[in-house]
Amino acid sequence: MTVVLKQRILDDPYTYRRYRESQQLSLVEEVGKKKRFELKTDAQLKHFIDQAFCSEDPNNPMSYKITPVATKDIFETITQYTSLFDHRTPQYFAKWCSTHSVSFLKAKPDKNSSSRKRQLYVLDDSYYVCWKKYAVVCQFEKKMITKSSAVSANNTK
Repeated sequence: MTVVLKQRILDDPYTYRRYRESQQLSLVEEVGKKKRFELKTDAQLKHFIDQAFCSEDPNNPMSYKITPVATKDIFETITQYTSLFDHRTPQYFAKWCSTHSVSFLKAKPDKNSSSRKRQLYVLDDSYYVCWKKYAVVCQFEKKMITKSSAVSANNTK
């Protein structure tokens, strides 16, 4: 058995999988309640979009479904979870995505449809709450690592 940091698991979901029995019951219960969370930074938003709308197969058919998705659909989804795009247009969001190199743009648009849709692996929205919970835990762990590094640096002086 190999121990892997949570951050590495979250950064590379194609290689690492979390087993069902390792999930906490409280996370599963919160998914049913659909608590609202807010993404407050560009980095959080980019990470959320990259995890929720994958251009490559994440090899997790229970969580992801392949769906034709327009950029406007993604914009409408993320506006539920952030205020960064309040009073903004879908065109502004599309430009933001290209500026921040969001991974769903790697998928080729479907030329047969009337609107520009991409075939993406879309994370089921019931997992969004779990994703936020893990993101908060990772940020907390980063802060703790930074603090412990600063303490050890002071002790060596």
